[in-house]
Amino acid sequence: MNANLQTEPLYITVRGGSMAPDFKHGDRVLIDCSDRCTAQPGAFAVQLDGEIVLRLIERIPGSRRVRLFCADERFTGSEIDPDNLEILGRPAWRGRRI
Repeated sequence: MNANLQTEPLYITVRGGSMAPDFKHGDRVLIDCSDRCTAQPGAFAVQLDGEIVLRLIERIPGSRRVRLFCADERFTGSEIDPDNLEILGRPAWRGRRI
């Protein structure tokens, strides 16, 4: 993880349905960039292949690696060394059109 990441909140718009039902296409999400600790599993904004995406992250017991996956089980997850993952922060607020 890059130690020089921003600490100011980040505001993103969700694209696609991989994190439904919690985060749906078009949702506006405020990311708390001061909270990058994966000790508590949950949703995080991460940098993947040059894009900011929301993914669920959980530590793998007995390993340094973490599991990175979508809320929609149709999408495959992966295991990754946290040193090779840029975690931007944890979602703190979500806005959705009614």
